[in-house]
Amino acid sequence: MVGMRYVAGVSWPRSGHHLMERLVQNYFGESFRYCFFYRDDPACCHTFPCTQSGVNFTKYHDFELSGRIVEGVPYLVQYRALTPATISDFELYLRDDGDVGEDTVESFRAFARYKADGWAAFMAKWVDAQFPTERLLVRYEDLVSDAHGVLRSTIPFFAPGEVLDEERLGHVIETEHHVDVSKQDGVKWRLNAGVKAFRKPESFRFYDASFFSELEAYADEKRWQIAAAEVADAAHNWRRPSSAIQFLRSSASRLRRLIS
Repeated sequence: MVGMRYVAGVSWPRSGHHLMERLVQNYFGESFRYCFFYRDDPACCHTFPCTQSGVNFTKYHDFELSGRIVEGVPYLVQYRALTPATISDFELYLRDDGDVGEDTVESFRAFARYKADGWAAFMAKWVDAQFPTERLLVRYEDLVSDAHGVLRSTIPFFAPGEVLDEERLGHVIETEHHVDVSKQDGVKWRLNAGVKAFRKPESFRFYDASFFSELEAYADEKRWQIAAAEVADAAHNWRRPSSAIQFLRSSASRLRRLIS
């Protein structure tokens, strides 16, 4: 097996980051080193991208849109459609902040509207914009519907020149455990469930097709407005934050206050 390098992980919440981390960890084995970033650990540099030698993968959500894009650092960017990501994130929010989070349709809709701003900002910065360094985009829907295809690109991204072991890869995918998170049931693991989509947005207790359609239209419009502004700004100076990004940092701060 060839040597692994450091890959900076950037992900919108509930886009399969920990699923990816487990899959890659199980493929490479104990030599693969992962840092969570969001924890109180004196061994963690709490810097993005990571400055610790020997680390292969890190987690970062970039809520404040301040994550640095450094030339020479490869980035693995994971994202997900707005509606299922928001539903999944609301369940996690209720579980982690059950004392302040209300499980009502009104609470969910307020949560979703603020999430839409953050999602649009994340997509514009990390998915839509031109990139000055290596970037691998992984859509959650592709990961759970075609894990083999996605990992055939992901494994060499961590270890350029790696000759893929198809048998090992198949075993890793087929024996992956699945985790469900909800306020009612907490964290439930399904052992050796494999990689697949287990939930449908339509089964969500507050599902409303009209509301989600309007929410997605709003987020898409904002996303493309930001992306267009960034394209113009990039022609002048890639590293200088544009007024659009400055504005969305404020939106991201409002989102954090809502869910914190």
